[in-house]
Amino acid sequence: MSQLWREPSSFRDPSGYIIHASDCVYRSLNRESYELVQAFLRSPAYTDLLDQELLIPTEILDSAVQESLSAKEGLPDRCYVSHEKLWFVNYPYEWTAQMLSDAAQCTLSVQTTLMKHGFQLKDASAYNVHFDFGRNGLTPKFIDLGSIEPLSGTDGIWLPYKQFVSHFLLPLLYNRDMGHDFKGDFLTDLEGLDPDQAYRLLGWPKRLLPRYFTLVTLPHLLRRWEVKQETTSKKRKSTGSEYEIEKALFILSHTVRSLKGKVNRSVAKPKKSLWTDYEQSNTYPAEAESGKREFLRGICEEIRPKSVLDIGCNTGQFSLLAAEYGANVLAIDQDMPSLDRLYLRAREQQSNVLPLRVDISNPSPGIGWNNKERAAFLDRSSGFDCVFFLAVVHHLVVAKGIPLSEVVKLSHNLTSRYLVVELVDYSDPMFQSLVRGRDSLYTELTLEKQERDFAQKFTVLRSLRLPEMTRTLYLMERK
Repeated sequence: MSQLWREPSSFRDPSGYIIHASDCVYRSLNRESYELVQAFLRSPAYTDLLDQELLIPTEILDSAVQESLSAKEGLPDRCYVSHEKLWFVNYPYEWTAQMLSDAAQCTLSVQTTLMKHGFQLKDASAYNVHFDFGRNGLTPKFIDLGSIEPLSGTDGIWLPYKQFVSHFLLPLLYNRDMGHDFKGDFLTDLEGLDPDQAYRLLGWPKRLLPRYFTLVTLPHLLRRWEVKQETTSKKRKSTGSEYEIEKALFILSHTVRSLKGKVNRSVAKPKKSLWTDYEQSNTYPAEAESGKREFLRGICEEIRPKSVLDIGCNTGQFSLLAAEYGANVLAIDQDMPSLDRLYLRAREQQSNVLPLRVDISNPSPGIGWNNKERAAFLDRSSGFDCVFFLAVVHHLVVAKGIPLSEVVKLSHNLTSRYLVVELVDYSDPMFQSLVRGRDSLYTELTLEKQERDFAQKFTVLRSLRLPEMTRTLYLMERK
C-alpha cells in the first residue's frame, strides 16, 4: 500500500476524516462512529440510496486492510471504510443555479430515504454533495457518511434546517428574484448566505413578503429566541421512545416535503446572456462552422480521450461531442446562463459532461482553513488526456491582458498529452474589435507568431484553416 495522505478539507468532524492512498479513498473513523457507519452500510437504507444514485458507493474493509491502514497511520484504535473516488471534486461556488437546486433536492431525497429506514441527516451542507457520473450521466451524490445518524425524537425539528436554508434555499431565492450571484457567498463564507446577511440585502417591502418573512425577517428579528429554541431542542434530543420517533418522523416528513416544494419554486427560469446564443449567432460562415465540428469529431474518433477539459465551453456543443466518443468532460465557462443550458442538455442526453462556473483567467482559489480546505481549481486540474482551447486564446491575450507565453504554459500544465487550440490572426474582425485602438500592442500576434510560441511546448500533429476566416485549428501533442 502506498503512502497515506490526509484530505485537507476533512478535519472538522471529530469522528473521522478522509485519507488517500494512490487512487484509493478511505474514511478513518473512531470505533463508535465506525459502528454507526457499519450499521448503516448493512441496512436497507444504504442499498436504497445506492439504487437511486444518491450516495457515493462505500465498502466495509476486511481485517487485513484495516490493520494495514491502522499501522500506516500509527493509530491502533482507528477503523476504516473505502469510498469510490470522485472523478472531479467540485464545489457550490462553481455550480449553476440549476445544479444548486438539484443538489438541494438530492439532500432532501437522502433525508426522506433515511427516515424510511430509521436514520436521518445531522448536517445539510451544500459541500456534502458533489456532482459525479453515474449510470445515467451526471448526477448529484451525497458524500458525507459522517452526517448520517439514527433517527431520534427531536420534537420533529430538523436540526440542519437553518443550514439548508442558508446553503440552498436563500441563494436560490435571491438569484431568482434579484439576480444575486451566490458564488460570492460561498467563496467568502463556507456557511453560505446567512439569514442576517440576507436580511441586509432586502429592502423593507420585500422583507414583508411571505417567502422572505418566514425565512429571513422573522429569524433576524427573533434571533435570540431562535438560539434559545435550538438549545432547548438539543437538550430534548432523543429519549428514543417509540412514540417520540413516530411523532418526529411525521413532522420531519412534512418539513422535508415543504422544503422540496420551496426549492422547486425558487429556481429561476432559464435566462439569456450575451453568450447563450453564441452557437447560433457567431460570425462563422456555414462552411467554417461545419469544418470546425468535423475537425473535432475526427480528433475524438481517432484519439478517443478518456478525459477532456473544455475551456470556454459556452453551451457545450464540443463538450457533448467529446462525450459521444466516451470521454468524461469537464466543461468550464464564466457565464452561468450558458452553463445552465449545457447542464440541462447534458442531463437530458445522459452525457458525461460536468459543467462548472470557472473563469480560466481568474479560477477558483483555495479557500477555508489555511486556504486548503477547498482546493484551488488549478490544483484539482491536471493530467487531462486532451484540452480544448477553442476561440479563447485571443480573448485571454487581448481582453484579459494575459501574455501568450503564459497561456502556452497553462495549456502545457493542464494536459497530459493532447491540446486542441483555435488561434486567431491579428487581422480577424473579432480580434480587431477586442483591440479597440491598441493596435500597436498586438500587431505582432500573427498566426505564425502564435504557432511559434506554442511550438516551444507542443508539436503540431495537424491543422485546419477555417474557410473564409483568418482562424486555424490545431491538434498538438505535448513535448
